[in-house]
Amino acid sequence: GVLVKSFFKGLLISHRGSPTSESSDNKYSSSEFENCAYLCEDKAELGHALLHIILTKHHLPTEFEVEVIILAHQYYEVACAMDGVDVITTLALDRVNTYASAGEFKALVRMVHGLGQQTTLLRSALDKLVVNDQAELLLQKRAVHDTSSDNIASIKNLRREVLSSIHRSCGDAPATVAMARHHFNKTRSIARDLQHRAELA
Repeated sequence: GVLVKSFFKGLLISHRGSPTSESSDNKYSSSEFENCAYLCEDKAELGHALLHIILTKHHLPTEFEVEVIILAHQYYEVACAMDGVDVITTLALDRVNTYASAGEFKALVRMVHGLGQQTTLLRSALDKLVVNDQAELLLQKRAVHDTSSDNIASIKNLRREVLSSIHRSCGDAPATVAMARHHFNKTRSIARDLQHRAELA
């Protein structure tokens, strides 16, 4: 409880940029929080405490709320607390509409990456990003040229979901599809599209 409260206080101070006379030892960044969290044996309790912040503190700064959602999800997963994972995922899905309506697309992208591309969340967020012409924000955050074995599957999944969302939301919008393919290093597909357009011209 003390760790979570200090983390909450520290992030709010950082967000507001307010000078404070309190000792900096009582304020934790996200990385410092994670470094200290290993001392807590019950990771589900950390998840509960973080979720409690989201549910009881109203009008939280968006970028702060996103980090709390990500951390809560992370500790619920570590604890194999699936009820907690379900609750935080449902809350995140609700925030997709909230953030998109407020134009908080960077927060939406951060949440998608932080929650590990959970399929339902990813599809919902992608549809909002594509419709609002913000899909490139997500693609820019992804190291699409990283060919390490740990990332191949997630890159393929992201590519599939992005292209599906574009077709679902925009039909066959050539510029949007070309942008996505460029980010996924789809040079052969781009060449085929150019050839096809030349033939139609």
